Amino acid sequence: MTQAANTKGTTGTKGTTGTKGTTGTQGQNPQEKKSLNWAELGFSYHATDYRFRAVHRNGQWSEGELITENTIVTHEGAPALHYAQQCFEGLKAQTAPDGRVLLFRPELNAERMRQAAGRLLMPEVPEALFIRGVEEAVRANYCLLYTSPSPRDRG
Repeated sequence: MTQAANTKGTTGTKGTTGTKGTTGTQGQNPQEKKSLNWAELGFSYHATDYRFRAVHRNGQWSEGELITENTIVTHEGAPALHYAQQCFEGLKAQTAPDGRVLLFRPELNAERMRQAAGRLLMPEVPEALFIRGVEEAVRANYCLLYTSPSPRDRG
């Protein structure tokens, strides 16, 4: 798992290797956790406060940005509407008992997204942009992350 943020650290891009091939970044996160009933959350859509958007225009990807807008403006001729040409990658993010954010192998999600885009003749998202987008969105939505119980609390 990648450590995307550490409540006791400062923002960075790469961290140290931990156990089981994990890597991490450190970031400051002052957000208080929201009280969520994880047992009854289900799989329906639950809005987050922030999302990351990068635009591919004129053969290049933008740097991307965090946004609060939860709607997507789509051209009526978009291949996603007419031919279902689209890619999706989801990954797990949670906090450790000490407040560090853990991402489960985001570099593999970036690779799958790159491969899917290539197969569909879509612009490939560079791994660095993908990882930065995930880290920024997760950091911004820290208050919504599940906290793993410590081994001694699992009983």
